[in-house]
Amino acid sequence: MKVEIDMNNLKGIKIGDWVESACLKGYFKVYQIKPCFRDGKDSGYLLLLKKAVSPQMKFSFSTEKCHVAWCEKLSESQVGEIEGLLDENPTKKKKFEEMPPMFPCIQKMFFLDIEQEQIDEFKEKLNGLPRYFTEKQFDDFVKKEGLMKHIKTLSDDPKNAVTLTIYSQEWIVDSNRNMLFCNPQIGNMWGKLAKLDAEAWNAAE
Repeated sequence: MKVEIDMNNLKGIKIGDWVESACLKGYFKVYQIKPCFRDGKDSGYLLLLKKAVSPQMKFSFSTEKCHVAWCEKLSESQVGEIEGLLDENPTKKKKFEEMPPMFPCIQKMFFLDIEQEQIDEFKEKLNGLPRYFTEKQFDDFVKKEGLMKHIKTLSDDPKNAVTLTIYSQEWIVDSNRNMLFCNPQIGNMWGKLAKLDAEAWNAAE
């Protein structure tokens, strides 16, 4: 028997609620609720989550995102236990509440065939990109600026390579629901978890 999942059902979950997830370990507070678009289609809602404790009720702080379909609200007794634990530990509570809103994100990473002394010049040219841009706009821009010759998809030494990374989230889309990228960064992001500030980059402007 096939079970249909309603991807748009928030199940009464609101910002500030405590939830658990079938995909993540621990207990989380909902920081934001965002629409989710995949391949130009409405895919329901994503919850931006701040983890407070592990399944064993040990402090464990991190940020995650999860589709609402896999999340459930905690019982009143569970919420009381978590909030009581935080209240008993004001230093930990302050650290939890002040956790930066840096959430895992989508990234496209390229390797740059440039010397260290060329990095500043490359960064200066990237300033010509709009704040948000589609993948096609990015491709057209680097071609127009003569940067394509420096951009590679592979590297013989990725751990020490210079990389160019652009970022997005499932809710950062244009009016046609095309994914928008932002925040181009040059450095070395090989093997690092990409995160994006949910307050600074939300495509609301």
